[in-house]
Amino acid sequence: MSAAYLNPACFALARIGRLSARVSGPACHIEDTIVACALAAMMLLPIIEMVLRATVEVGVDNVNALVQHLALVTGTIGAAVAARRNRLLAFAGVHFLPARPAAYARCFSSTVAAAVCLALFLSSIAFVDTERAAGTVLAYGIPIWVAQLCLPAAFALLGIRMVTGNARG
Repeated sequence: MSAAYLNPACFALARIGRLSARVSGPACHIEDTIVACALAAMMLLPIIEMVLRATVEVGVDNVNALVQHLALVTGTIGAAVAARRNRLLAFAGVHFLPARPAAYARCFSSTVAAAVCLALFLSSIAFVDTERAAGTVLAYGIPIWVAQLCLPAAFALLGIRMVTGNARG
């Protein structure tokens, strides 16, 4: 019997994991595209800033804050991509354990990680709502909370993937 089916809860999580694997195909491409575009923009914005300042003496408004928020998007969505590929450090130590203890260790660490993701998800929703109410603008009329929407999205994806990835892994 597979270590993923040690109890009824793991059996249910395995079913959820198989369902999420079928649904997540197009979402995976969206995540990868967001990370790639954010990385490209992080590289291009400072270069564009330097060229514009040198040639027409006008720069990109608030380029530092834009690059910082692009780094936030890259880091958070990149973590969701790493969770999708089972490349998070939380799973690193279980390879040294026998199958049954490794399954229990993976289940425990994933449960704790999912609980932390749930707390961060709820906190990030409150944070984004506070920023939305403040009405702060990042640059060019873009509200700052729009860039920060990656926080609750990434924590939700991380938490879901912690639970379902544990059942599949």
